[in-house]
Amino acid sequence: MQFTYVTYIFGTTPQRVYQALTERADYDAYLGTTGPQSTWAVGDTVFWKSLPEGDFEDLGQEVLEADPGVALAYTWYGVQPAHRRFFASDAAFAASQSERSVVRFSLIDDPELAAVRLHLTHEGFDSADSVMLDRVSEGWPKIVSALKTWLESPKAPQE
Repeated sequence: MQFTYVTYIFGTTPQRVYQALTERADYDAYLGTTGPQSTWAVGDTVFWKSLPEGDFEDLGQEVLEADPGVALAYTWYGVQPAHRRFFASDAAFAASQSERSVVRFSLIDDPELAAVRLHLTHEGFDSADSVMLDRVSEGWPKIVSALKTWLESPKAPQE
């Protein structure tokens, strides 16, 4: 099972989109100090901050691919205690603990449109009923929309 999202970000480059996916200053601008933090070298940890007032946590995420201007992929954290409210029972919550998935961003320059095609795939969910699949299906469009709005804004620094 997977979630896929595709959008075009106008007036920028694949390198700049990649930068906005990996630089804390950009994340702070479009996500309000939440999101990931890493060195973005293959094999390194991706720390995640879920709440603006929270801390960056090691939730078991790892960089799988880091090709500036081309692709970024990392493992996704499993179900956390804060997700318990989305489960019908403790047994269902416990059964979901082993689910691990991967998020992948592919960037393709489209000079004809003067845009970058961002293709996000989040895959590896246990079933179509996965709570995490449901959560990321709501979350990724918000995050990518904020990214797109930020990069298309005159406030966003260029390369």
